[in-house]
Amino acid sequence: MTRDTTVGLSVHDVARMIRRDFDRRAREEGLTRARWQVLWHLARHQGVHQAALAEILDVAPISLTRQLERLEQEGLVERRPDPSDRRRRRLYLTEAA
Repeated sequence: MTRDTTVGLSVHDVARMIRRDFDRRAREEGLTRARWQVLWHLARHQGVHQAALAEILDVAPISLTRQLERLEQEGLVERRPDPSDRRRRRLYLTEAA
């Protein structure tokens, strides 16, 4: 095994351990990985439209729609009409998020 391979595998293992630890802590708060990723990206991209967020997250738009519906029902996300395109909805975190 080359040094590059060993370093690459080590980085992969560390990333996996960090993800597992974060997932465990997020579960204690009632969040899944999919839910916290949506919230995390929305915190950095307030006002993004749904299609753009689906692309950022690399998920199917229908999967994101389901997540957003749940988050909206829980009062964590708000979907507002886009003033320049009535077909689009802009996404915002609420104070509760």
